[in-house]
Amino acid sequence: MSAVSSFPCDSAGGPNGLRPQHLKDLLGGLRHPMSLQLAQALAALVGLMLDGKVPEDVCPALYGASLIALLKKTGRIRPIAVGNTLRRLAGKIVSKRVMEATGNLVRPQQLGYGTRGGAKTAVHSTRAFHSGQTGCQTLLKLDFRNAFNSAHRDRLLEEAQKFLPEIYPFIFRCTDRQQISSTASTSSLRPGGSTERPPRAIVVLSSDPEPVQVASVALQCMVS
Repeated sequence: MSAVSSFPCDSAGGPNGLRPQHLKDLLGGLRHPMSLQLAQALAALVGLMLDGKVPEDVCPALYGASLIALLKKTGRIRPIAVGNTLRRLAGKIVSKRVMEATGNLVRPQQLGYGTRGGAKTAVHSTRAFHSGQTGCQTLLKLDFRNAFNSAHRDRLLEEAQKFLPEIYPFIFRCTDRQQISSTASTSSLRPGGSTERPPRAIVVLSSDPEPVQVASVALQCMVS
């Protein structure tokens, strides 16, 4: 129930139109037998997803996403993928399970996930360094263009299996090359990667070159 409650009230629904708010409303009275049955069914479904046991013919609908094309200031298109609410729910649960252990692995190279207040601390430390420097010191900021989509899926899965074997089946499904992304009027097969970023918090670890680097896995996975 806490995972469902963590969705913002205005979260959008995926291809099937199911919004997180729908689940909040349906689960609002857990004392009601129907609400309890729904909670138990959701728990069973999430268990199947984490074990990678979802039937093949259901995967495109469960792991796919609706695509929305937004216009950037530069005139280019920014594709936004809104995944199935049930898959995003599973992503939140997965994220919480591995957050502490993953944070221990990636610190201090990465502070944005698994470290409470890590990103905020990094920002303030950077500002303090920049405003207080007196000698010849340099601060280098890198922003990789289209970084996630430039990552090789095979390598991502290899590192996920090595460092996060307990959630590998879920990551595999979320990054399946054959997921279907749909718009209001058309559907298209996405051959080169996941349809969206996996659970916002899911991370994939890489052991090279120094000692642990982190690449965000697109499951929001995908959680918004």
